Amino acid sequence: MENFKIKKGREKVKNRIIFISLAVVLVLSVGLIGCGGEEEPEIPEYNLTISSTEGGSVTTPGEGTFTYDEGEVINLVATPDAGYEFVSWTGDVGTIAAVNDATTTITMNDNYSITANFRAEQIRIGCIFDVTGELASIGLRMLNSALLAIEESNAGGGVLGAELVLVFEDGATNAATAFEAYKKLAEVDGVQVIVGPMISGAVMSSGAYAQDMQVPMVSPSSSSASVHIQPWTDWAFRTCAADHAQATVLAQIITEEGYQTAAILAEDTMSGIGYESVVTEILEAADVEIVASMRYEPGNPDYLAELEAIKDANPDVITLISYRYDAAILEQADNLDLDTIPWLVSESFYGLEAETYPAAAAFMAEANLLGATLVPEEAPAYAAFEAAYEARWGESPGVYCDTVYDAVKLIALAIEEAGEYDGAAIMEALYEVGADYDGASGTINWNELGDRIHATYGIWELVETAPGEYEYVILEYISF
Repeated sequence: MENFKIKKGREKVKNRIIFISLAVVLVLSVGLIGCGGEEEPEIPEYNLTISSTEGGSVTTPGEGTFTYDEGEVINLVATPDAGYEFVSWTGDVGTIAAVNDATTTITMNDNYSITANFRAEQIRIGCIFDVTGELASIGLRMLNSALLAIEESNAGGGVLGAELVLVFEDGATNAATAFEAYKKLAEVDGVQVIVGPMISGAVMSSGAYAQDMQVPMVSPSSSSASVHIQPWTDWAFRTCAADHAQATVLAQIITEEGYQTAAILAEDTMSGIGYESVVTEILEAADVEIVASMRYEPGNPDYLAELEAIKDANPDVITLISYRYDAAILEQADNLDLDTIPWLVSESFYGLEAETYPAAAAFMAEANLLGATLVPEEAPAYAAFEAAYEARWGESPGVYCDTVYDAVKLIALAIEEAGEYDGAAIMEALYEVGADYDGASGTINWNELGDRIHATYGIWELVETAPGEYEYVILEYISF
């Protein structure tokens, strides 16, 4: 009897197990039948591609391509760099909540590509002027001319809605110093275009770097003929004319006056030697004999050896080629009674300060001395610039002041034309705006090398208007 009960109990347990197993199978089967008949629809996915212009970045969700579900709302945060501000979102902006807000959202209903746009709160224009060294007095006036142009541009609303700021470095009348200044402006200050350097040696030392960094220069005073044959010359613009133009003017005066012999005294620099070679070539072609050709080291206190050699040669005319007014040359020439021989001097002497160098000024006024400088003939733009300069700084502008002023104005126009603060874009735009530009220094046209191809030179003399007081007077104009 006992065995029977045990057996029966085991059969009940077995039956329960079978029942539970069948139930599980049934549930699983029903589940499988349900899944196969009614599948959940997949949610579409879309790509969002995000980029930014110079001056900032998209920090949320980042930049690149991201994938999101349809209908998903994505936070967007654009963060400007120092000195820049957010402008707007552009591209596929139809579902962006606020295109002019740096922090906003976008709803993903399709594939979208958007860009965060930034602009500079201040647009920085670099400049390298020599306010120390041998060209200090010229460089200070050139710096003032640049500041005047900046102030006028800002009074007119700035550029691309931003204020212009001049970032200055001293070139110290030294090529190596100017190159280091160029590097600082480009790498530390982040400027995208530079006015200067002043001297041709500095332009030559900085040209390849300007090309590598894509930071163009506009020099108002580098005139060496060596510049335009360099492989980087399309990054070096000049608002002054190259040496051959001024040299041609002086040589033309010599031949027109009928001088048969000439002496040349040229500073021993790249620009001086280039200028000397052009003058020599033109005079020799006109059968004018060069009876003395001397080079001197600028800044020396004693030029008597060179001047005595010229006096001994007894030329009909003396041509002085200098890019810094070495007043000592004229003072010592006076001591040697060289005021009896006509002189032709380069444009650097246009602006010599009579109060600082009274003996040199007196020699210039007493001798038959003429000079050539880039001064536009009856140009309303120059008259307006001259009046504005005198009102702002309380003195008359000197040599290269008008070409500095034009350089800054052309750069401002080029940035506006480019529509962005980018060196490569500014370089391309400079060629566009430098066509028939009516500047303070006259009409400017640049050729494919960035060289000015038209210029008007004024032939001047220094006149004593009262004891110890002098005035530069333009006698005639010669145009090219």
